[in-house]
Amino acid sequence: MTDYNRALDIAEKTLGEAEKTGDMPGVVKSSHQIGIIRRKRGDYDQALEYHRKALEIAERIGDQAGISKSYHQIGIVHQKRGDYDQAFEHHQKALGISERIGDLAGASRSYNQIGIVYQNRGDYDFALENHQKALEIAEKMGDLAMVSVSYQNIGIVYQKRGDYDRALDLSHKALEIKQTSADFYGILRIYGQMGLLHKLKGDYDRALELSEKALDIATRLGDKAGISMSYNQLGLLYQDKGDYDCALELSEKALELSEKIGDMAEVAKSSHQIGIIHQKRGHYDQALEYHRKALEIAERIGDQAGISKSYHQIGIVHQKRGDYDQAFEHHQKALGISERIGDLAGASRSYNQIGIVYQNRGDYDFALENHQKALEIAEKMGDLAMVSVSYQNIGIVYQKRGDYDRALDLSHKALEIKQTSADFYGILRIYGQMGLLHKLKGDYDRALELSEKALDIATRLGDDAGVARSSNQIGVIYQSRGANERALEYHQKALEIAERIGDKSEVGMSCHNMGIVHQSKGEYDEALGFYRRALEIAEKIGDISGVSKSYHQIGIVHQSRGDFGYALDQFQRALEIAEKIGDISGVSKSYHQIGIVHQSRGEYDEALGFYQKALGIARQVGDISGVASSIGMVGRVMQMKKNYIDAFVDYLISLDIFEKLGSPNVNIVHSLITELNREMGEEDFQKLLEEFKPSK
Repeated sequence: MTDYNRALDIAEKTLGEAEKTGDMPGVVKSSHQIGIIRRKRGDYDQALEYHRKALEIAERIGDQAGISKSYHQIGIVHQKRGDYDQAFEHHQKALGISERIGDLAGASRSYNQIGIVYQNRGDYDFALENHQKALEIAEKMGDLAMVSVSYQNIGIVYQKRGDYDRALDLSHKALEIKQTSADFYGILRIYGQMGLLHKLKGDYDRALELSEKALDIATRLGDKAGISMSYNQLGLLYQDKGDYDCALELSEKALELSEKIGDMAEVAKSSHQIGIIHQKRGHYDQALEYHRKALEIAERIGDQAGISKSYHQIGIVHQKRGDYDQAFEHHQKALGISERIGDLAGASRSYNQIGIVYQNRGDYDFALENHQKALEIAEKMGDLAMVSVSYQNIGIVYQKRGDYDRALDLSHKALEIKQTSADFYGILRIYGQMGLLHKLKGDYDRALELSEKALDIATRLGDDAGVARSSNQIGVIYQSRGANERALEYHQKALEIAERIGDKSEVGMSCHNMGIVHQSKGEYDEALGFYRRALEIAEKIGDISGVSKSYHQIGIVHQSRGDFGYALDQFQRALEIAEKIGDISGVSKSYHQIGIVHQSRGEYDEALGFYQKALGIARQVGDISGVASSIGMVGRVMQMKKNYIDAFVDYLISLDIFEKLGSPNVNIVHSLITELNREMGEEDFQKLLEEFKPSK
């Protein structure tokens, strides 16, 4: 029964009758029942109150089994709140009593709960050890129901580690037992678990089929909590497919139902989910509203793990907006809670997000330090999925620094893990990343091949958001090859999908990309139209970083038209925002661009000053490619000032770096040296070459 108000009314009447007649065992039983109902509603303080009442009476009448059950239930409440030390302590007490009085069923239950505590903390080896003990006892007793539960719990640990096939195998074993005993509540839960596993494998059709089966059973049973959970899971599936309207509708149904039955923990979960959907669409204000609602509930019911998750998501929203100070603050809060309650998986997630914040700011040393911490925790836990994510993130930092070969090596490591677990959604993201890396290396054929693989997977998965992202990336590759019409075709496709699914952030990205294509074609009015639309979207959704990027691009268009005053104004705006949000990389790009404006005006000393500033930042953050670009531009100014020797030295340094990186920018430097040769004259240039031959 999940009509908690009615269930509570019945249990309270039963308790009153037991107290009136002096039936102490009945009082213990009814107090437990009220405590369980309160716990299922998320009323954790009241739940503890009733379980402690049951414990006090059980101790008074010397009911050892009752004492053990009380400790067991108190442990579960602490577990739900994320207070894992208290949970562990009470489950250990329950286990000790069960083993002393020879209660095998109680011992099996306790081992399973201790396993869940370890699992929630990310200590998967100890989790498996305890679930295995629970399974052995259940098999010895012939308790098929507990055997099934143990299979489920062991499967969840393998799922957390990223071994989805092993987890599915155990879920099938658990399901066979439940089907034999016609335990429909148990079947409902297993279908939900199997649906989640197929989702993680990227098999959305099978995931939907199983999740709908779970919903059907819950509906036939009248299990409102089960219906709510099924709606949430279905919403999660549609969200991953990029069908945000359907996802939102299902999650809102779950929220409405959980509010109706008074299940505060599920209200928080649904609010959390709705927040994520809004965030993925670029609706950042609405996302924050729902995450703060989830946070408020988690704080009210004392759910430490829930508080940490809410801080984590709020941090991600601020991150997406480019508000890095707020993002950092919330991720630090989430990390602090995870470390305090011993949640290793949560700590690993937080370190990764903190690393991304540093990465977005261009602070690559701190980014690497945090991603490395996340990786170490994931390896310690045996969490292959998180190990893969950490490899990806570390690779992105090396990509930002211009070390594309190192980044590709890490992407290959991440891909191997995802292929082993058949995580197609993860494979899709890695192919996209590898495609970008090959594009940066100038290997456009390989970049196109990998990006098309990503697009193919996204299409097969029915992932509209993934199709839009992959289409945009393919468009960027075609634009780099000079195939502008083909590029526009893909960006237009991405734009249409993003508009259809209501993803404002991706709409802005598509407009930005289309602006770049029109700019490269010399169609400046069209380019400005798209950049201004991207700017308008960024301002509307509060994407500070996006606003800065739009100003930057608008400045480049005006610079190309020779309108240097307006261009300088736009670059200054972009610079101010980058400085405000602590985006070191963005500051460097603005300095570089401002230097180009001064150079175009013939103001060589001013240009040199800005190139030197950009160079200083590139060296500070370890951006090798940026160092080479800035030195090349310093060389260009030296050439303009007729300082040919210094210009040649700078070109050689820049060329050497780009050659080591395998960058296509080698061609740009070669053309600069060719121009220097023409300007100096063949005879003087050959003398310069002879002078540098020994050192070269």
